[in-house]
Amino acid sequence: MKVTNILAVAGVLSASVAGADIIEVSVTGAYQASGSNAWSGEMGAAVTSAGDEGAIWGNIGYNGYYDTYYDQNGNGVLDYDGVEAVVDGMTGSIQLDLGAGDYDVMAYDSYGDGWVAYDGDPNLSVTNLTTGEVIVDHFVHDGTSNAAGSFTVLPAPGALALLGLAGIAGRRRRRA
Repeated sequence: MKVTNILAVAGVLSASVAGADIIEVSVTGAYQASGSNAWSGEMGAAVTSAGDEGAIWGNIGYNGYYDTYYDQNGNGVLDYDGVEAVVDGMTGSIQLDLGAGDYDVMAYDSYGDGWVAYDGDPNLSVTNLTTGEVIVDHFVHDGTSNAAGSFTVLPAPGALALLGLAGIAGRRRRRA
């Protein structure tokens, strides 16, 4: 009976302190100089489940998988002829609250010629704000691979401690 109570408490506590990391994705658009073809509206990035480009947790700018555009907060779909997804020469960013798991960072270029830098520095950066780890540092799409990086979010130490407590309680129950 006491073991059951310990497990119940451990379950409630683990739900309230579940591991999560805040991931910031930033895309800086190329400044479109007169006569150039550096279109910041062609740029985009997404965080997906590892190995599954379609399982998107958040995006910014152009999303090549769904062929749609997203605003700088990742909240709404924008028409290509309307507002540019990432403004020329400006940086848009989104923050994602991700649970434990493996993730990929995908970069997209709608035209397929890469993020050409005529005037400015188009790039994608991804940082784990919880740990301070820089996951992707100024990636510039070269027109070939969409893969920009990958990372793992680990459960919070408190959640791991509670799992250990549940394991000890379960072990004591088997011995009784």
